[in-house]
Amino acid sequence: MAIKHLTDHKTSVRLFLFIWVMYAVVYMTKNCYNAAMASIVSEGIMTKTQTGLIAACFYLSYAPFQVVGGKLADKYPPEMLLLIGLLGAAICNLIVYLNQNYYLMIVVWTFNGAIQFGIWPAIFKIISSQLEKTQRKKAIFYISLSSSSGLALAYICAAFIKNWQNNFLLSAVLLFLFTAATAVVYFFANKKMVTPEEYPEEDNLPSVSAPTKTIPTAKILFGAGLIYLIPAYIVTDVVSLGVKNFAPTMLMESYETISPMIGNFLNVFLIIAGIAGTFIVRAIYPRFIKEELTGVRNIGLINLPLIALCIFVGKISVTSTLVSLCLISVCSSIMAVLRSYYSARFAKYGKNGEVAGIVNACSSLGIVVQSYGLAKVADAFDWSTVFTVISALWIGFLVITTCVLPLWKKFSREN
Repeated sequence: MAIKHLTDHKTSVRLFLFIWVMYAVVYMTKNCYNAAMASIVSEGIMTKTQTGLIAACFYLSYAPFQVVGGKLADKYPPEMLLLIGLLGAAICNLIVYLNQNYYLMIVVWTFNGAIQFGIWPAIFKIISSQLEKTQRKKAIFYISLSSSSGLALAYICAAFIKNWQNNFLLSAVLLFLFTAATAVVYFFANKKMVTPEEYPEEDNLPSVSAPTKTIPTAKILFGAGLIYLIPAYIVTDVVSLGVKNFAPTMLMESYETISPMIGNFLNVFLIIAGIAGTFIVRAIYPRFIKEELTGVRNIGLINLPLIALCIFVGKISVTSTLVSLCLISVCSSIMAVLRSYYSARFAKYGKNGEVAGIVNACSSLGIVVQSYGLAKVADAFDWSTVFTVISALWIGFLVITTCVLPLWKKFSREN
């Protein structure tokens, strides 16, 4: 399918700004349950395992549907996928606000994960194929700030909204508003979009809207080594999102002076550190990091001792633990941006939406592992054991990434 794109600079900027704010809101609402977990556990409403199961169910359905969403984003208008996801998520958040029955929450939050199947693949398709061509690389960088900002908003709301149930009401209202706004914005944006045939892009630049090469998905999966990176990507999100999601509960249980509200507030520092990591990418890539996957592996090496230090949580000072967690967040953000640039390389094959869906599915499976698996370890043992397990997983990630690098470099040279 020929992807329509913008040629007007100002219209493209306005569309990106809208998408940026919309995705920040989506990310906030997607994490409002995780942000409420410390309060739910503190009030004795559910155990860590029960809250972790609900969070895991969201991503257990979200993960496989991201692959479906990626394929659909390469075939259908991205705004259609956005509207379905936004409206479905709004309804799910409203139901949870109205009824907090444990089993109903499991069902509704599982459906919430599935109905958002196309939001991220559609957004990635928009920023890497529909924006004005000179803006696409910057857009890939800045969209990562959107998710970090949304995550920060989720924990700020959890810290200052009196009843945790009201987080879901706020989420529902915002999602309904952005469903309507997306329909309006795209009604006008589509009038200014053109196809490659109507407005050919410069001959000296590879077209991102019209794929320059056709390549089977199987060759991308095996030839580029993407299939082997799946467990590695899962591990990166076990760590990056696990640290942020569990930090309030972990700090509260490991240090007597930390309340749920203070834990949620301190978690904002981790998110700010993640935003700082995103800006660090601009200073080191491509100046010092020439190739994305190599950069992911090297930053991962720096991350290992920081993760290992957290094995001593509760024994070292709160400040030391918080600094370690913030530095882990910095490294994780750098790696996430580099992964986005890696996914964008497949635009010339018309597979950027599909690859973004696969990578996001891996992220979701990582969240399943941390939400339920690590919560189970924390309930059965302690947070020190959790970080011992995470350290072992991280070593596995480094081994896999190192082994895949030669495959990726060979694929890049030959294609």
